[in-house]
Amino acid sequence: MGVLWGEVTASNFSNLNKYKEKAGVQEKNVIFFNDSKTGSEFYNLNEELISSSEYGLKRFSSEVEFNRYIAESNIAMAHANKLYELFLQKNIKETESKKLFNLFLKHMDGFTYAYTYFHACQPQYFYKIEEKIKNWIDDNVSEEDRLDFFGFLTTPSEKDVLKKEEEEWLEILLYAKKLGIKESQTLEDLEEHTELIEMIRKHADKYISLGTAEVFTPWNVEYYIKILNEKKHTDIEKIIKNKREKQDNSRKHKDELIKKYSLPDEIIWLGKVAGDIGSKRIDLRFAWSMMSHTAQLILNELAERKLHEHININTIYNIKISELQDYIENDILHINIDEINKRKDKFIYVVTDCVADLITGVDSMKKRSELVEDYNIDVKQFSGSIACRGKIIGKVIKFNWTDSLVEKMEHMEFGDILVAGQTRPQLMPAIKKAGAIVTDEGGITSHAAIVSRELGVPCIIGTKIATKVLTDGDMVEIDAIKGIIKIINKWKN
Repeated sequence: MGVLWGEVTASNFSNLNKYKEKAGVQEKNVIFFNDSKTGSEFYNLNEELISSSEYGLKRFSSEVEFNRYIAESNIAMAHANKLYELFLQKNIKETESKKLFNLFLKHMDGFTYAYTYFHACQPQYFYKIEEKIKNWIDDNVSEEDRLDFFGFLTTPSEKDVLKKEEEEWLEILLYAKKLGIKESQTLEDLEEHTELIEMIRKHADKYISLGTAEVFTPWNVEYYIKILNEKKHTDIEKIIKNKREKQDNSRKHKDELIKKYSLPDEIIWLGKVAGDIGSKRIDLRFAWSMMSHTAQLILNELAERKLHEHININTIYNIKISELQDYIENDILHINIDEINKRKDKFIYVVTDCVADLITGVDSMKKRSELVEDYNIDVKQFSGSIACRGKIIGKVIKFNWTDSLVEKMEHMEFGDILVAGQTRPQLMPAIKKAGAIVTDEGGITSHAAIVSRELGVPCIIGTKIATKVLTDGDMVEIDAIKGIIKIINKWKN
């Protein structure tokens, strides 16, 4: 994460975002802080969060408004898909620099389009919806049924992109198994199986950006060849059968609970809204990830061309888009290397009444201290909201976006407690190993909440302080029945 992506994020809440009003983004004052050592932090005003939750309840209680949001989101995603398809046909290495930069701007607009609709259904828009559903459940549902009721009620009616990717990949694994593929095959080893290679290439082209949102770890052909070797001896047929049975049982159980408790139409509707928009959020994330992926490829290509002594792969993400544009178009770079290095260390974007202001280096820390009240992190236990119930003791493995995620996921052991600011699709290999999930952020439509319920993994979200309190190796008890994280033993280096 650099100033360039910070600028893009901050601009989504500024007057520069032409999609903001139509999408229904309410926030006008946000803080985006980045430290090269600890990663990024995002803050909203409490009064705006409350206002957004009230707006979300009013907006999504209306079937007309809900359908409008879904339709407009689909248009934003279709736009990103079209740009991506056209990009795959283009040879960026042979494209002149000005034209390449204009292509970058077009993809940044595609990013903003999808990201704005993604933000318009952030967790704060669902606080009151979640509260209304849970209050009804607490008042009307037996303790025996209450455990799974919320999860079943908010089950999406359609498959999100992660489910589609997994199902399509399982079919590829099934085909590889029928071919009798041996262990430790490289791409070269598989050359005789041309149909299989083509299946993997098409799959990678389609889903490559699922691993590229905050960190550039694309799910490319090499990635899929690696997991092909890891999974080919698994009983694929059984996995496919179990998944289908689980989906059928979930739908059946949901219908039984609705009938048993004579749910009011309003609660059924709000459950559907929460489930379907949670699924749509994952699809929107995929759309803007595609655009950030292609934008990064373009920026990397421009950096390799050594257009200026200060523009290279180590600096380009800390040059603002407007500064880069001025250089590309007018051959003037209004920034020196000292300022670039200050930005690489720390920066803060403060958006006030839709106007974004950048502060860098030590001054950004001072500004953060003025604007943000830190939480007490000297605690033995803390709490959050329950996304999926359960109880487990395990060892913490914490993911920061400044980490080498692939390496960390490989070293993670089954049953470890995954701790993160929030989860992302690129953490799915770790999520499938996790004994439980704990996040700083999140609500019922967050990625962590959705995947934890699908996998049946105990999950506590919205703790605000998990990544600041916990470190790798801490032994903790996750009580996702009461919503409490208790530290049993702190790891000592």
